Amino acid sequence: MSKNKFHLSFYQVTPTAITINWEEKISHDILVDILKFKQILKKHIDFIDMSHGFSSILIQFANPILNFDERTREIEFLYEKTERLRFRLKPQNWKIPVCYQMPYAIDLKDMAQQLNLSPEKIIQYHSKVKYTVYFIGFLPGFFYLGGLNPILYSPRRKNPRKRVGAGSVGIGGSQTGIYSVNSPGGWNIIGYTPYRLFDQSYNETKLPQPGDTIEFFPIDQQELKNYSHD
Repeated sequence: MSKNKFHLSFYQVTPTAITINWEEKISHDILVDILKFKQILKKHIDFIDMSHGFSSILIQFANPILNFDERTREIEFLYEKTERLRFRLKPQNWKIPVCYQMPYAIDLKDMAQQLNLSPEKIIQYHSKVKYTVYFIGFLPGFFYLGGLNPILYSPRRKNPRKRVGAGSVGIGGSQTGIYSVNSPGGWNIIGYTPYRLFDQSYNETKLPQPGDTIEFFPIDQQELKNYSHD
């Protein structure tokens, strides 16, 4: 039995891949535990890819898993090491400008009516929070953030758009985020940021990482012109 405070479960998703699962919820404590455990796994197992979500780690091995129970026992043994690992999350805080005005905030007015809030209140609630980056996925450079004020929870659009422009800031369900590249999407678009979240020439130091925090701050269209896209 693990001495750690989280109980893990395991599932074989393909002949060569396993998911390690924590309790299914968005939790800063779980995020820290996942980041700690990934450090240990990367040192002690052979894998070709490893990624994590809000409450899970997916490990892709090079070869088929011949004995699932033996493999999970190995992982559980390694999990015990997190108890002794000295790990301190040192988040970097990123301040990202957002223009919440038209023609960028194409769903802000409708969302305000649905939530019985003024557009100004939505902007205030959205920009007065320090969000945590939990993981990157869905699209290159797309950050899954935790911390959206529950008053802004909004269902995704019934009819997703075929194209949402890169830099669009949206809300979908209990999530908020930035479209890093042009793509289809069903989130409610409430603004635009000139901050580039994906560029193949970027190294990791130029982009937020899991555990970092993000704060949005409002700018108007005139201020938007002052931000370089280079």
